[in-house]
Amino acid sequence: MGKSVEELEDAFSRDLGAIQRSLEGIASRHDRIRVEKWVGALNHPTKQVVWMRNRNQHASSLRQMLESGSLLAPFTSFPPEPLQNYKSYAQTHPLKSSNKSSMEPSVPKPSKRGPQPSISLVPEGDLEGGGWHIGRKPPPKAGGAWIKETAKSAPPRRQSFTIAEPYSDHFDHPPTSASQPPLS
Repeated sequence: MGKSVEELEDAFSRDLGAIQRSLEGIASRHDRIRVEKWVGALNHPTKQVVWMRNRNQHASSLRQMLESGSLLAPFTSFPPEPLQNYKSYAQTHPLKSSNKSSMEPSVPKPSKRGPQPSISLVPEGDLEGGGWHIGRKPPPKAGGAWIKETAKSAPPRRQSFTIAEPYSDHFDHPPTSASQPPLS
């Protein structure tokens, strides 16, 4: 049916040892603290086989990420309380194998459907209406040069007006007292 409790504990001990050896190589203090928190969360003693399997899957995944040099979710944040089921997480966020560091820029793979336009900011001098607008980069020409796309001018901005209240009698005339005769 599955591994015995001893086999699960041995596998966890091996993964935990590899994780602790990898801790010294983590340059980022923040990443190191997060990994230490994950080690603490995974290291809670338990006798439940289901929890041991879940713990081992998290530990194995963390070990693989540390060996590859890049931390991916869920290890990019502190461990949740209680620890979520690894299988449900792995289905929504599959582990990518990568030998690149998380600090290296990733290069997007070309789409099978051809080049897709990307969103860019167009400076105010390039548009009739002025201001910064979100535009799309046009597809490349045959020669590889980019076509400058002209955008429609932005709709005119609404001006806000305040409607003044008509003057009341209180403001039109100076206050009069009973001792003063009215002016003629």
